[in-house]
Amino acid sequence: DETVTPGGARLLRAWILNPLSEVEAIRSRLSTVRFLVERGPLQSALRDRLGRISDLDRVAARLEVGVASPRDLG
Repeated sequence: DETVTPGGARLLRAWILNPLSEVEAIRSRLSTVRFLVERGPLQSALRDRLGRISDLDRVAARLEVGVASPRDLG
């Protein structure tokens, strides 16, 4: 696991626990991975930017129940 965000880690876990079974969906995912692997600088820039984003799923959940703090919103 080399994810840089909590959301990325959750997504990876979901993908591992619920693998794709349709060939076209598998090919589409592999195509996306290949695109990023072949473009190292783009991949690095994307990882850097994603690493600076807070856990949006958790912030949204805190907003929904009305317990989000100013720090959460920052």
